[in-house]
Amino acid sequence: MNSYEAILRDVAEFLATNYDIALHSLAPEATLEDLGFDSLGMFSVMTLLENKHGLRFEGAMLGGLRTVGDLLALLRAQSSGA
Repeated sequence: MNSYEAILRDVAEFLATNYDIALHSLAPEATLEDLGFDSLGMFSVMTLLENKHGLRFEGAMLGGLRTVGDLLALLRAQSSGA
């Protein structure tokens, strides 16, 4: 089973490396668009998580992601197997 904390570490590393964003400094209501996190970035981080943690994301899951809180909720659900 994948731990939420391990997934968050990988997301935080991805954001820091590719977008100069520190995950711990983000408010849940911050929009991904305002942070410069575009669809290519979303595809890249989801591919990383699929390959490293065996998670599976459907396109419909990603379409509704607008805020940091939305992303964290999706990652928590996926890490718990929901």
